[in-house]
Amino acid sequence: MPTNQSSSLIVVAENTCLTNNLLAQHWVSFRIKYFWKNYLFDCAQIFEWLEHNLKELRLNPKKLDAIIVSHDHYDHCNSLSKFIKKYNIPKIYTPTDFKSIKNKNIIKVEDYLEIEKWFYLTWSLSWWDIKEQSAILNFWKKWIIIIVWCSHPGIINIVNKAIKITGNKKIMWIMGGLHLMESSKKEVESIIKYFKKNDIDFIRPGHCTWIEPINLMKNKMNNIKISLLGSIWVGNNIEFFPNLEFNIDKR
Repeated sequence: MPTNQSSSLIVVAENTCLTNNLLAQHWVSFRIKYFWKNYLFDCAQIFEWLEHNLKELRLNPKKLDAIIVSHDHYDHCNSLSKFIKKYNIPKIYTPTDFKSIKNKNIIKVEDYLEIEKWFYLTWSLSWWDIKEQSAILNFWKKWIIIIVWCSHPGIINIVNKAIKITGNKKIMWIMGGLHLMESSKKEVESIIKYFKKNDIDFIRPGHCTWIEPINLMKNKMNNIKISLLGSIWVGNNIEFFPNLEFNIDKR
């Protein structure tokens, strides 16, 4: 793995926006730069809005190496059909039950998959009648970052799978939607207890996490770094490498 390049995430689509030139809605899309490769994690629901944000953020869709679809919900993949029709995306990673579109470049992830060195997709974890996959970055096998979209299968289950896949128990960062909007205080507190037990350094929740659970986490987890706003937002640029510690709350 080269050390002369960076690894980062830019929030292209999300519920929250802090700048006038970008658009927010209940949707999700992240652009991950993993050293020499570029991935789009989910592609939101309105193609024209997604394309607008990409343009404003100076992200070229033609330079994407792949799209990763977390699960088959409209706010995560509704614009996929128009997106791949306009841009030639060589690989599209989806869960096994993905049926929204058919395309020769779709790769259904049945088991966990290492798409780049130390960059994994979890297998399609089940939740009711839907399957969802998450992403794991296992930096030099020393610490891992877990990127989730909605955490329908449960964030604890996802973290346990990440530990099993990598064999690495040092979780540096969890970010994305934790799907706690309908969870009771007791359920949220059990997740907080699990986070503390596993010595997680940073948590950056967003999308379907909801403000009450975020505030509860901020109040209960003094040893865990929550972002200043307690969330992620459209246009948020987060550096994973080389300057992880110094970019936690960089706008």
